[in-house]
Amino acid sequence: MTYKILTTRQQEQILFTEVEYDFEKNGKVIVEMAHFNPQSKEEVETNITNRAQSELQKLQIIESINLLVPEIEVNTIKPI
Repeated sequence: MTYKILTTRQQEQILFTEVEYDFEKNGKVIVEMAHFNPQSKEEVETNITNRAQSELQKLQIIESINLLVPEIEVNTIKPI
């Protein structure tokens, strides 16, 4: 798993980073992150690393739901 910062921009006290995460077998995701009043480069990098975990969990949940959908019977009457 890797990340690459694609762009940065500042709006007042907020630093925005556009980050590309490469989750290898789960694919790539590009997100824009807002860092409110960052104090150091390390803080920004920590935020990016932490966000990676959230994005990976999101991809895994989506995949789980994709596998679940075909198992759900539609237009079938069932007793309660």
